[in-house]
Formats: sequence, C-alpha cells, structure tokens
Amino acid sequence: MIGWMENISPFGLELLDTALNESASFCVAVFSESGEVLHANKGMRELFRIEANGEWQPADLLTPAFERLMSMPDSDEAVFEGLFTFGNGLDVFRNIKGKAYRRENKLFIIGEFNVSELENLNLRISASNQEINNLQRELIKEKLTLESTYAQLQSAYDLTREAVATKDKFFSIIAHDLRNSFQILIAGAELLMLESIRTSPAKVLARGESMYQASQSALDLLNNLLTWARSQTGTIQYRPQELNLFAAVHRAMHPLLNKAETKNIIIDVHISENLSVFADHDMLNTILMNLLGNALKFCRKGDSVTVAARDDGHHVTVSFCDTGVGMDNQMLEQLFGLGNQRKSTGTDGEQGTGLGLVLCKEFVERNGGKIWAQSSVGKGSIFSFTLPKLGLANSSE
Repeated sequence: MIGWMENISPFGLELLDTALNESASFCVAVFSESGEVLHANKGMRELFRIEANGEWQPADLLTPAFERLMSMPDSDEAVFEGLFTFGNGLDVFRNIKGKAYRRENKLFIIGEFNVSELENLNLRISASNQEINNLQRELIKEKLTLESTYAQLQSAYDLTREAVATKDKFFSIIAHDLRNSFQILIAGAELLMLESIRTSPAKVLARGESMYQASQSALDLLNNLLTWARSQTGTIQYRPQELNLFAAVHRAMHPLLNKAETKNIIIDVHISENLSVFADHDMLNTILMNLLGNALKFCRKGDSVTVAARDDGHHVTVSFCDTGVGMDNQMLEQLFGLGNQRKSTGTDGEQGTGLGLVLCKEFVERNGGKIWAQSSVGKGSIFSFTLPKLGLANSSE
C-alpha cells in the first residue's frame, strides 16, 4: 500500500481532510457492526454506489466476507490486506486494493485503484459474465431440444411397439378364422366323397351350403386382407371424382343379393337418382359393400336393411339401418379399432374379424368424411358416414 495509509489513524476521521473526502482515486469507508455506512468518501460512494443515506448490504462485500472481517478481534494492525471485491450479484463486480481495520465494533476500509485498469477489469468481467450467460442459455435450449427429441422418439417407439403388437394380434385372429373356414371345406369335401352314395340329397345340399358359406367367408376375409395390406403399403392410389351415389349403392348390392335372398332379407334403397358425391370409386365400393355385408350378417331371417342418404348442401350422409340383433356399448366402442374387436358370429354362422369396418373407417377418412355407429341389443344398428360433395373434398389429398 502507499505510504500515506501507514500514517493515518484508522478511526481518526477528523484527520481526513476535504481533499481526501472528495478524492475519486481513493476509497475510504467506515461501517458499523450491522453494516451501516458511518462514513464513505466520494470515491467509495461513486465506485460502489453507496447512497448518502447509508443504505448498503453487508453481503455486497464478497471477498473477504463482511462477517469474516467483523469477527476479527480489535487491533491497531490491519486485519486484512489485499484485494476487496464488491458486488450485489447483478451489477458488474468491482475490485480495489486496500486494508481493513477492526476496532470498537467498527470496520474501517481504505484502498486505492487505477481508474483505467479497474474499468478494463470490470469490462472483462462483464464480458465474461455475458458469455457465461449466453452459454447457459444455449445449454438450456440444447437441453430442451434434447428432451423434446427424446420424448418424440419415445412416443414413436411406443406407437410402433403398440402397432406391431396390434397387428400380431390381428393376424392371429385372421389366421384362426381362415383355418376354421378351410377346416369346414376340407371336412365337408371328405364327407361328401365318403358318403355320396348313402347320403340323402337334403344332407348333401345342407353340407354344400355349409361349404359355400365357409368359402364365401374365407374369400371375403382374403379380399379385405389384401385391400388393407395394399392400403398400409401405400399402393392404393386416391383418385377422387364425382360419382353417382344411387348407381354406386346398387353396384355394391349386386354381389350380396344372393346372401340377402338366402336369409329372406329385404333391402330398401332411399337415395335420389341424381345425388352425387366426391370420392374415390374403388374406396367407395369397398365402404358400401362392407357396410351392407355387415348389416346382412347380423340380420335374422325376415329382417330388413334400409340404405338412405341425406344431402345438407355441403356433405352427403349415407346410412345403413338394419333391424338385426344389434350390439352393446362395449362392442360399439371397439368397432373401428384394429385388433380391439370382440369375436362376433353372424346370425347364420358367418365368421368375421372386423377388418371390413377398419377399412371403412380408413377409406371414409381418406375421402374427407367421418363414420360412426348407433345400436341397441335386439333393436338393430345404424351405420352412418359422410362424404363431401363435388369440390369439397379434403384439399390435403
């Protein structure tokens, strides 16, 4: 320290002349035990922003700590000599070289600094703090990005695992139904060959009908399976066009008329001959055939199916209303989900996996519509779906 400090009595404030009190190159301050500023010259006030009213926090003295200095015993010798660091954690830290004296529950600090050196130091510290803050912000961003990426990957993994499990379950159901159909065909063929001479024509006819039903079920299942597989691999192209709904319904009905006749089911169509929709031809045919086939499957002999359409000016709502056996709420909730369907058998022993309804939902949504069902046990079911009119299809397709 400079020589003049050696000759100043630490607590003889009356000896501090006006020049020292107004000096901006030296720092002089006296603090009470609680941290109150009893005296501070201009240099100390300006450098460390100590207000004239004495408001100052002891914690602002960072190195050495204020409490440490106040814990020192009273002494005529300096209790600390070296670098003092001040700062409140928000402003730029400031440093001075000086001495600290402890006496009569007061702390006397006197020091000096080089203005240009101090400003350069403070600028470097400020720049370092800013760089640290920027790095912290970048690290936080990177952390959030990594967390978001991990969450997305985890979600994709969970969805993929669930999809694989669902498809495995679904294929096991399909394999079981196909095996049942072929077992009926093989067993029936064997019996016909073995008993063709002894079996009455009525029994032969009954067995032939059973074999026909099994063949039809297997064919329907295979057709839906192949169509669904093509939809999953993206090989089915979407080509929407204006289609006459009346003609489309009758075209879908044609392959199913024999089934309806066998079960003595009446099909009524209440659709205007001029009503058109905007949809893909093959997808619409698949939707109509599956919904009509589903209605016939769960109708008893003598029941009826009504196909109707309602035009609201923007969309067309098509409904298949049957008077069949109906469904409970649990089955309703599982209708359109792959692998969630409960095993169901038609009124004439028809087997099914629900794949046709899964296809209906996928194709209806692909054409910009939605599908739903209403039903009560013993009172029949209503399956409805919407399709856009010309020019109102999903523009994203």
